[in-house]
Amino acid sequence: MSSEIDQIKERLSVVDVVSRYVQLKKAGINHQGLCPFHNEKTPSFYVSAERGTYKCFGCGEGGDIFSFVEKMEGIQFKDALTKLASDAGVILTQKYTQKSDTKDKKDRYFALMKHIALYWHKQLGVNEPIKDYLKKRGFTKEIVTSYLIGYAPNDWHASEEYLKTKGFTQEEIEAVGVIKKNEKGSYHDRFRDRIIFPLFDVAGNIVAFSGRYIGAE
Repeated sequence: MSSEIDQIKERLSVVDVVSRYVQLKKAGINHQGLCPFHNEKTPSFYVSAERGTYKCFGCGEGGDIFSFVEKMEGIQFKDALTKLASDAGVILTQKYTQKSDTKDKKDRYFALMKHIALYWHKQLGVNEPIKDYLKKRGFTKEIVTSYLIGYAPNDWHASEEYLKTKGFTQEEIEAVGVIKKNEKGSYHDRFRDRIIFPLFDVAGNIVAFSGRYIGAE
């Protein structure tokens, strides 16, 4: 990552940037408010000063100060960077370009991960035994929501079929590890009957999943 981009993030708090557009309230270690990207009555939009990221657990939007300004202002990364650099008092000396094909592909993978995480999170929401299991082990509702903890159903193809309805190909779904190929060449869901824990990068993107089976203890 560019040192100039690092400087901007160091000088501008994500809470301050987001607060220009969204009314935030303190919620534990995070800040919470109504998501500016979709209509909602109950706040599901969280901002983490520690991570420098924002995340909506209603619509799935998330990222850092640059992506937030991009979406709020309807501008491209280069313009958001210039705007925030001015706010931070950072002089840009490097040449920045718009998204490359490689980045577009990476963004599509991030979108896929977001979709499946939200799907699994909704599956957890209607599974009382799994919710009780998590509650007994100290997982509060806030923790489950903040970290988008989910449940992959006990089905060989449910996750793959859901992602295909969202326009993702089998090759893309396999590339991120949601499905895998068996010895006969057929595909099936990698995670089945598992509690799912998404793993996030510093920008708030989901980059991997960890699954826990609770069928036998």
